[in-house]
Amino acid sequence: MAFRSPVLVFECNKKPVLSLEAEDGFITIVNSDYHIAYHISCFHDKIDPNHSDISHAKNHNSSNLYSIYNSSQPHSMPRNSSYHNLASHSNIPKKFGNNGLSYLNHIPHIMYHDTNMHIPNLTKKSVSNNTYHSESENDNDDTEMQTLIPLNAKLENTDIEICSRLVKTIKRIAITATPWDRCFCLSYVQQNSNAESNIKPQYELKIKKRFHVRKISAIAVSEYRYATASLDGTVAIWKNEIGGHQVPAAVITKHNSPVVAIDINDVSNIIVSGALDGTIVTTSLMAGEMIKMITIVGSPNIIKVADSGTILAFLAYGAKSQVSVFDINLNKACEHTFESFVRCAVIFEWFDGQEMIAVGMRNRKVQIVKIPSFDIIWSFEGIDVSVLEIMKQPLMSLMIGTMDGKVMKAELEDADSFMTNDEKSSDRLQTIGLTNK
Repeated sequence: MAFRSPVLVFECNKKPVLSLEAEDGFITIVNSDYHIAYHISCFHDKIDPNHSDISHAKNHNSSNLYSIYNSSQPHSMPRNSSYHNLASHSNIPKKFGNNGLSYLNHIPHIMYHDTNMHIPNLTKKSVSNNTYHSESENDNDDTEMQTLIPLNAKLENTDIEICSRLVKTIKRIAITATPWDRCFCLSYVQQNSNAESNIKPQYELKIKKRFHVRKISAIAVSEYRYATASLDGTVAIWKNEIGGHQVPAAVITKHNSPVVAIDINDVSNIIVSGALDGTIVTTSLMAGEMIKMITIVGSPNIIKVADSGTILAFLAYGAKSQVSVFDINLNKACEHTFESFVRCAVIFEWFDGQEMIAVGMRNRKVQIVKIPSFDIIWSFEGIDVSVLEIMKQPLMSLMIGTMDGKVMKAELEDADSFMTNDEKSSDRLQTIGLTNK
């Protein structure tokens, strides 16, 4: 019960991968420039492997990717932001439009702020850690921004870790926010009807919304719902639909400090949110009513919910990460300390129902461990991972996004024992497609 060594599937302009989704033979990727890449992986016999570059898998320039943020986007720089000190840089345009970005050599440059993102002092206490720090209650939303830097400059790893909370993809829908705005957007990739066509897939902005009082701090998504969390301590639950008038199905207001981590699960019918002050709240996803609230020591930076209702809360523990495991009623079952800080994690079930966690750590290791024993069943070193995803079809695989813009896939070693004849045929076609890149 192990995975093979990861192989390269796609390279996305050498910029860190913030989010990826692999479903039914299609990979949707968003990188740290907020560009979209839509990759057809030749999992279907309808697609000719010789035309697998329909999504520009062979062309890695950012001009060949699709910019999520363009002139129609509402994302703007703060009104009091000063950019004249940055304009002396040769790669930075001297003027910005109201949309907060400009085009230089046809490559969009999204403005981004440093890691000292201000947080409203909702608890009237001084709260700080390596990512956030508080401000006085009299400070308004316009003063929450500090230095802005261009995304084509070098970003620290902690910057990427913040951004990865704000970008999610599901069924070719990208739900995105930026750290300097309270707006979030839903966009959709239109697939070409003719798979052998060289026409670019269309990436269309469908919804742009400002609902929260302060900036978006985290986004979670599932098949039927998505949720947005804010520095104002609220969490909004939305129907995962493109088009129509978007109003929240429910709003959670039980937190008294900024919400920094959320996750939702349609099967277990709960949304779990974690705040800076250590409060964790479970809410019914369909009814929108709070189920239970507890307070832990520390601030969770990652929360994951399994189909069974198992809840994982990851906390920074010095240079390491500690994960606490709860049942659906928030009763603590066990805890474990990983050898390095966990940047990303995904929880999934094995074929026999055994729950497992895949984690990507700052020490360039990817591991898969069992719950609750935390026995390591697979480990791979040397990958500067930024995001993880489990692909279940045509065969369970671990998808890995890296800090240098690569998307890799680790398949099962004993794949044939789990595959039907049709799946084996599809898997052979997939291998041909990857080899011909």
